[in-house]
Amino acid sequence: MIKTTLVGHACLLVQSRETTILTDPVWFDYLWEEINVLCPSIILEKDKIPPVDVLNLSHRHQDHFDVRTLSYLVQNKRILKPDSIILAPKDDLLLDVLNELEFKNIKIVSDFEPIQVKDVVITPTASLNQSSTAEDDFPDFAAPVAAAVQSGDAERGIVICGSGVGAAIAANKYSGVRAGLCHDTYSAGQGVRHDDMNVLCMGARVVGVALAEDLVKSFMAANLEADEPRFQRRLDKVTAIEKDQISKS
Repeated sequence: MIKTTLVGHACLLVQSRETTILTDPVWFDYLWEEINVLCPSIILEKDKIPPVDVLNLSHRHQDHFDVRTLSYLVQNKRILKPDSIILAPKDDLLLDVLNELEFKNIKIVSDFEPIQVKDVVITPTASLNQSSTAEDDFPDFAAPVAAAVQSGDAERGIVICGSGVGAAIAANKYSGVRAGLCHDTYSAGQGVRHDDMNVLCMGARVVGVALAEDLVKSFMAANLEADEPRFQRRLDKVTAIEKDQISKS
């Protein structure tokens, strides 16, 4: 018999007769608050989490891989026992963090390679939002969005890459495109109201799902305050710089 308890988002507590598995724990604010927007809201009583045999970390996205929670676990000898196994993907940055936190018994998993732990067989599967983007290049995704905004086919665009920085750099190569990297709701709205930002760039490794939704809402709800002379004056200067640089190319 297998018992599975949803702790939050991707954090599951899986218990068989002999084995307890904990997956992708994210237990601390602000991410805990965000996760509870999408999952049934609960107050997590960490002292009721049983000792685990396996800690499974699927990938490095912020809502699956929380350094604060991992730091708590590695120091909690009741939950994470000396012989607990840490399952992790072959991700150099993720593994560096685990080693820095002094995790032991780390096992690098391979897709579809079964792992026997007591009475349970665990079979890792490919994480599409991690491995499938490994060879993707952000300019290939930023360019079509920027081109659509430039041509008028789209009034606004949204581009996401790992940090959001590369997407913003690529999109801003298109004349008439004003892409801004925003990881707070104030900037996402203010960038439109004051600077006529027409492309929002975000980092998938920086913001969680709930915050990303709020950023998009703030971006889409805002409009340029065109009746404010100073905003238009500044925009005219930006346009003049752009035209001057184009003429020199």
